[in-house]
Amino acid sequence: MRRWTIVKMNALEFEEYFRAFDFGGSNNYAQKALPRLAADFALLDQHLPRFSGGAVLDMGAARGTGFPLFAALKRFDEIWGAEYSGEPTEIVIASPRERIAGKRIVCNIEKDDVPLPDGAVDFVCLTEVIEHLLYDPMWALLEANRVLKSSGHIFVTTPNLNAASAFSKQLAGRNPNLFTPYRSANSIYERHNREYTIDELKLLLGKAGFQMQHVATHPPPPLKLSFAIKTLRRLAGLPARSDELGDFMQVLAKKVVDVDREAMQVTDRFPAPVYFVSPNFDGNWWA
Repeated sequence: MRRWTIVKMNALEFEEYFRAFDFGGSNNYAQKALPRLAADFALLDQHLPRFSGGAVLDMGAARGTGFPLFAALKRFDEIWGAEYSGEPTEIVIASPRERIAGKRIVCNIEKDDVPLPDGAVDFVCLTEVIEHLLYDPMWALLEANRVLKSSGHIFVTTPNLNAASAFSKQLAGRNPNLFTPYRSANSIYERHNREYTIDELKLLLGKAGFQMQHVATHPPPPLKLSFAIKTLRRLAGLPARSDELGDFMQVLAKKVVDVDREAMQVTDRFPAPVYFVSPNFDGNWWA
């Protein structure tokens, strides 16, 4: 894998850099995702420890839209992209000045073992993916723990179910979720099957052996709406949490312990309230 030579850039320069890439049939999606990716770049460039020659696993990497992010961070020489369909070949994106390639891994990240050895990567990226998982998000997080080196990091982004915009939708009598329309049976992973609150995401990451390093939401909601929600929370005797009202969550967490999936207590492996486990559960989630 080639070593990138781009200079350090800011978020606005990252946007210009990103727009130069051709993502093929995914160009429209990539351009819509750009504001979110620019926010991700700004957070990671500031808070992800600096190193060189690292490896990254991008869970859910079909479009390669995260690859310019990895290149701009200037920490990685090797990209692995896990996707539940396709062929185990290269994923390549290019701009007039640069070509970025990653190796596609074909597996279902919520039920299959990722075909990488223990401690193979420095960084795992799970951006706008966990909300698409249908059965077992803890499996994906535990696999991330396994393939990460000691003190490696995971970065998770996902829609924020406690966003001010979700509250506004509820006031208007609408569904607060961002994207949950039913799809055809062969596209079950294209809809948002489960959206999360910040506390739920922290719970899952903690059970999977990670310690939160930085938690943020973006973009900030309108001031009037933020003030109204803060006032209602105060009247209800709850903390304001006005900095957690953006539409998207960003969580950077550090691996602090190896977690053996097979040795976990049921309440840790399938933590409530994200999971429901019946009293007579035999441990076989796919039974």
